[in-house]
Formats: sequence, C-alpha cells, structure tokens
Amino acid sequence: MSDLLWVLLLCLFLSLVFYALLKLSAFFRVPESDNLWFFCAFLSLFPLFYFVFVSSGLTPGYALGFSLDYWQGLSVLGENGKAFATELLAPEAALLPWWNDYRLVVVKGLGGIFSLFCVPLLFLAASLSLCSLGKFVYSNVKMSMLFSRCKEKCVNNLPARQKLLISKYRVKVLQSDKAISPFVFGLSSATLVLPGYFDELELNHRIALIDHELMHVQRKDYRKLWLLRALVCFAGFNPLLKRFEANYVDAMELSCDRDVLRLNKLDAKVYAASLFQCLKLSTEPVNRALYVAFSASAKASHSGFNKKRFQKILHGAKPANVMSSLLLGLAAMFVAVSVNASLTNKTQGVPALQAWQVPVKHYRLSSQFGLKQKIRNNKAHSGVDLAAPEGTQLFSANAGIVRIADDNSLHASLGKAVIIEHAQGLTTLYSHMQDIAVVAGQRVEAGEKIGTVGRTGKATGPHLHFELRQNDKAVDPNHFLDF
Repeated sequence: MSDLLWVLLLCLFLSLVFYALLKLSAFFRVPESDNLWFFCAFLSLFPLFYFVFVSSGLTPGYALGFSLDYWQGLSVLGENGKAFATELLAPEAALLPWWNDYRLVVVKGLGGIFSLFCVPLLFLAASLSLCSLGKFVYSNVKMSMLFSRCKEKCVNNLPARQKLLISKYRVKVLQSDKAISPFVFGLSSATLVLPGYFDELELNHRIALIDHELMHVQRKDYRKLWLLRALVCFAGFNPLLKRFEANYVDAMELSCDRDVLRLNKLDAKVYAASLFQCLKLSTEPVNRALYVAFSASAKASHSGFNKKRFQKILHGAKPANVMSSLLLGLAAMFVAVSVNASLTNKTQGVPALQAWQVPVKHYRLSSQFGLKQKIRNNKAHSGVDLAAPEGTQLFSANAGIVRIADDNSLHASLGKAVIIEHAQGLTTLYSHMQDIAVVAGQRVEAGEKIGTVGRTGKATGPHLHFELRQNDKAVDPNHFLDF
C-alpha cells in the first residue's frame, strides 16, 4: 500500500511543478495554449498510469511485487521514492561517523510513521476520487435529462457552410426552453444545444453563436473536455487538477474565439456583441465543466475572464507560439527524466561486480530454481531456498546499492526483504529475513552483512529465499554461484 501512496505523492508533486511552470509562462505573457494544459494534466498522472500497468502485470514486474525499475523511475525524488529520507540523511554520515549507529533507527522510525498513516491517507484519497466520480456520473445523468426536455431544432434556415459542417460532423442540434448558454456536449458524437432565446437574437448574432460552437466541434474540444473531466474525477485526490481543468476551459475558449475570427472572417465587434448578448440573457446555469459553451458565466467569479476575453476579441490575440511548444517539450522532458531509469535501466553509482559469494555460509538447499510446488500454486520457483537456523547471518552476494530494505515494499508473502542492484543489469532479492541490517540507498560490498535468516512472510520454516535477476528477468542463480 505504501507503494501506491508514494506514487500519489509523486503525482501531486508533478502537478505542482507543471502548474507553476504554466503560470510562470503566463506571467511572462506567453500566449496560453489549451492543449498545453490538457497535455500536462495527463502527464502529471503518468506515474500512476505506469504503476497500474506494472502492478497489473502488463509490463514486467518483480517477483510477487512491483518492478524494481519502477522504483528507479522515482529518481525525481532521490535515488528512489522510499529512500528519500535516507538520501537526505546520508551526507551527515560522512561528517559524523557516530551517525551511522543511529541512522538505521531513524530511517526505520520514519518508515514506521509513514506506514502508520498509509492506510488512512489511501482511504481518504479513494474516498475523494469516488465522490468526484459520483458527481461526474450525476452530472452526465442531469445532462441527459436536459436533452430529453429539448426539442430538435430545424437547421434549414442556417447558412450553407454551417449546414455543411453540421452534416459532415453529424451534429445533433437541439433547442432548450431555458435561458442557458449555447453549448456542445458529447463524447462519440456532438450535440449542440441552443438556448430558448436563440430565435430572438439578431441574424448576425445567431450566425456568430453557431460558428463558435461548430468551431468547438471541428476542434474536438467537447471530447477533450469530457476526457479531462473524467480524469479529474478519477484523480479526485489531486486538487490541483481542478485548476488545470479550469485553466484549460478558459484557454480553450480564447483559442476558439481566435480561430472563429481568423477562419470565418467575422467582424470582431459583431462577435463581441454576440458574446455580450449571451452573457446578458443566460440566466440559468448548467454545469460548465461538462460542456464547451459560447459564453462563460456572468458571475463575479468569471468577470475577470470575461473582461480578458472581450479584450482578446476586440484587440486580437496572438496564437500559441514557439515558446508554448518549448514549454510543452520541457514538461514532457521532465517526466521522461523522472522515469528514465525505469525505461532505460541505467542507474548511476552502482559499483563494479566483484567475486560472487553465497549469501549464507551454512545452509541446506531446500528448493531449486524452477521447481513447482503447491505452496507456490504449482508455479515455477523464481529463485532458490536455502534453509538455515533462524538468526544465521546473511551477506550480500556481490557489491551493489540497496534499493529496498523493509517489509512493506514487496508482496506480504516475502516478509522482510532486501533488494540490491548490481552492475550489468543484475539485482538480487533476499526475503523471509528476521532482521535487516541495511537501509535503502546504502552501498554494500560482496560479503557484507545485510541481515539474518528468518521465517517472516509466507514460510514453512526459517530459510532464505534468494533470487537473481538480469534486466528484470529471473535467472538461475547456479549460473553465478555454486550451491
């Protein structure tokens, strides 16, 4: 469970970085891009998507647990997410030798505190997401109810180019009897809902209104907004995503205004007057988060955006330029770097291989590699079992960096476990331990003590379950060690 909590925290961190980056670009008057907000919202949840793929077995995962490569992917927070506290404390060890005696206790204490709040925090995150999803479903139901009360609108009196677009994109045109803002809604197909006051508007205002909504249809904005809204509800634990959504909607409207004026050659003053009329006559609110509308709310909370929108229409708005594309590239590069180790399996600081050593001195080989038994549901054994008395010392099979050293990162059946990363894409797993003598992020030499034999997790007796993997694939340890 703590794995998932670290992932959610990383998603929050990425959201904060992207939000600050995009707001900083606005401060320097870089033209806003709706696609940039949309892309960064999805990008901020990339660690969660990757986690789901790994844990579901769609990508190679570590035995009975999650891929070691995934933890390397959290390098944006340090060597890996779970070793973050260790990485902060490690520099002190070089200055204060006595600190080594207490560092393990402190780090374990921090891990214990983290584990204590893990379940409540995950429960809170799940509750927020479920509430958001419930509201999303309810909003869609209310939208369906609104459609059922609307009448189909005849489009024969519209200009030829508008009728052509409606036919080309198979837009269903409805008219409500309510004084709402005109909007487009849908996922697979678009539905254009016109307000009850539509026929009372002047002809040029009606044309401008429908041109705007059909531009949304051409740009597929209604689909992107529905997907983004679903994402925000799915990730209800992340409050920043709601800000992404709000900024995306505002940037989308500005971008659509610009495209309408540029492509349809409309008079800016007539277009602005049409928007003003919609704002004045739209007195009944509909959930703006679910649709793309011609006019935003006339409430005071949106007055600043409305003023900005009129200024952009009347004085012209610059399209998103090369700077926006550069920011998009930087955002993509940021996430790419954060998962670079997991995708390329290149981790710096791993010492060179030394002579391989058997991890326990006196043992009995109780289960060979590839052996199938009922205790493992008749699946091939991914390592070897070395039976030894409880408390027997365990040693690192080779030089490397400790990546995991606890009893909660991997599957509960492994009990207390240690994973050490070695050079040449090799990793070793030591599980069912009684005590752990190392911490994540620590460098160990071949033959250095890492803990003691135990029977924690799912074990029939005291023994060491030892695995050796190369590029995340289990290999027979007998190819490296003589058991």
